[in-house]
Amino acid sequence: MEVKTRFRKRYEHLSEQSHTSSNFVKPTTRLPAKTLPGCRYKYLGFGIVTLSTGITLIAFTLIIGNIPYWLPSRDSDLYIDYRGLLSNLKESANSCDLTYDNNTMMEKAFTINLRSSMHFTFATAKGVDVMWDLFVGQGGRLLLAWISYIVFMDGLTRLLEASSVSYQLYATMVFDTTSLWSTWSTLKAIFTGHGWRGRAFLAWFFVASIYVLGFPALMSAATGYVSPSTAGLRMPDQTFVSSTSGEIVHCFNITNGALIGLKNETLIFGPSIQDYQSEPRSSLNLTYPMFMTMVEYESNFAHSQRSYGGPLNGTNVTDYGSSDFGPQTQYTTNITLNGTFYKFNNYDPIFDWSRAYCYKNQSLPDNLSSMAYCFPESYFVWGFSSLLLYIICSLQIAWTVGMLIVWLDANINSQLCRTGRTTRGSLRAALDIAEAIREVLGEESCAYQDAEIVCELEKLRVGVQYYATNADGDGVSHIGLSSTRSGPLSLRNDTIYGGSRASRDIS
Repeated sequence: MEVKTRFRKRYEHLSEQSHTSSNFVKPTTRLPAKTLPGCRYKYLGFGIVTLSTGITLIAFTLIIGNIPYWLPSRDSDLYIDYRGLLSNLKESANSCDLTYDNNTMMEKAFTINLRSSMHFTFATAKGVDVMWDLFVGQGGRLLLAWISYIVFMDGLTRLLEASSVSYQLYATMVFDTTSLWSTWSTLKAIFTGHGWRGRAFLAWFFVASIYVLGFPALMSAATGYVSPSTAGLRMPDQTFVSSTSGEIVHCFNITNGALIGLKNETLIFGPSIQDYQSEPRSSLNLTYPMFMTMVEYESNFAHSQRSYGGPLNGTNVTDYGSSDFGPQTQYTTNITLNGTFYKFNNYDPIFDWSRAYCYKNQSLPDNLSSMAYCFPESYFVWGFSSLLLYIICSLQIAWTVGMLIVWLDANINSQLCRTGRTTRGSLRAALDIAEAIREVLGEESCAYQDAEIVCELEKLRVGVQYYATNADGDGVSHIGLSSTRSGPLSLRNDTIYGGSRASRDIS
């Protein structure tokens, strides 16, 4: 009540002087002078900012941590095979859609390898991509720009309490915050003084603004839609079979079957490639007993029963699947196939029988490279580039932490920020800068163009800085920007702030 009474008396006194003093500007009755709230920490604001920042950091950290688990397996069961017969087919699969390996870093950066499981038509995939660019890319930039404006205005307020910036820099940062022009103006200002604190703030303003401006492009580059191709084989009958097809099965080709009472070129068929990797052995033993018996024989007999002798069939038997096999090996074990006992003395697994792949009761050649083929699919899939997604999440975490540091520094150390009287708002900023410009250019500038005003201000080579006057007694104090007044602010919550430049020194 005492403050309001003093103001009322002061207002009546100034109103009487307004009729005789041509230099006095009568305060408006709509926005009378007022006291500032006490310098206080905004606990609710701090809590909201801390909570939202924490959620953001946790979310992006979880995304980064899970990216390796979302990637397709580099050793997928679809390409695990015996004795490497499908190694050439795997290389063909890589060249088909570049999901697993790429030759250059550029290819890796833009490869869409985190794909949705949904199959789309071209129009649907294009629509999903456009909606992503519109809502996430452009919408995300708007959100980041809004956050940037709040943080940068608080940071600018903190800077202007301690040092000055040029009129042009102030105008671009306030009225055109995240734009190419403001980033260019900020870049130039980094090398023109402002002290280490000011340079650090301007450098962060430049880096953070570049990220905000480039955010839509990054989000667009990180996503895309592709029509995948599947690696397969061109069969002797000119049909195309995928490597995952059940028509390609494991088999044994008993080339010299007469040695064990079978016909030469006898084929013992087994499960498909997928079934061999996924089905339990107990199930395979029941479904393919002869084949699995050969597998067991092939895997175990050489380790448990072997003798070393001379060359077989005039050729040394060397390193068959394991270094445990000697350079010259004879096999002296027996096997029972389909209820018939066979004696495998001196039976050569390299020249007399072999493990192979079969298609329609025919053995395929060991070298499949000449049969490899890419099958284009009839659908599209949409997804992300894992490398670019990792980069974007890392940049977003760094941007969030940097913004939090600037905001905390401003709201803890700036008197104006703590009282809520910041540079935010175009009209608030316009009133402040207009007052400072009139101080150096006078009251007769209404006919001048913007370029002329800028030219005159550049000639003065001065900047603006916040100041505050604290009048004694019934006087009205003032907060504003000035090129001639500076010094640390000393705001008081028992002082009425208002008036105009023409009347601020009247007591």
